[in-house]
Amino acid sequence: KATVSVLYWCAMKTWHQTGVAARLGIRYPIMQGPMMGATTVEMVAACSEAGGIGCYPLGYAMEPARLETLLEDIRMFTKKPFGVNIIVYDPDGMEGVVQLASSEKPALGSAGKMPVIRKLLQTYRDKLGIREDESEKEPLTDETPVKTDWTSQINVLCEHKVTFIYFTCGLPPKWVLSKLA
Repeated sequence: KATVSVLYWCAMKTWHQTGVAARLGIRYPIMQGPMMGATTVEMVAACSEAGGIGCYPLGYAMEPARLETLLEDIRMFTKKPFGVNIIVYDPDGMEGVVQLASSEKPALGSAGKMPVIRKLLQTYRDKLGIREDESEKEPLTDETPVKTDWTSQINVLCEHKVTFIYFTCGLPPKWVLSKLA
């Protein structure tokens, strides 16, 4: 029984000591999911302050000045590591994803549901006293053109030494990955 107790104590003391946690400079290998429309600067900072890594969703594209302000706002609340998520919109590269999702409608066709989602989230924001991110008020439709200014965006992220940058729905140009490596 004593051996089991010692093994349990050792496991509980070291469960969080992983290569990922060490590489990111965090205490616990826990990432706060970047939920577009729900994640706030305060949420990102709180997760990072608690020992995990808070992550902010940048979406498809963010103007450099707005990105600077966002990163400065996060840094006002924490000096700990945090991350950002960028959606890579590549219509040519999305062909396989679109076919898997639906033969009739593109995989990114959920934009028409955004007003309903925003209204639902607003009830929770009101109860919790959370402000809506200004980017969420911009209309988004299935026809919204998306153009990412990779050079400016990556330069700002590098200047601010963002610890963790990752991509969903595709990969950015190779030079972006090289610069971040």
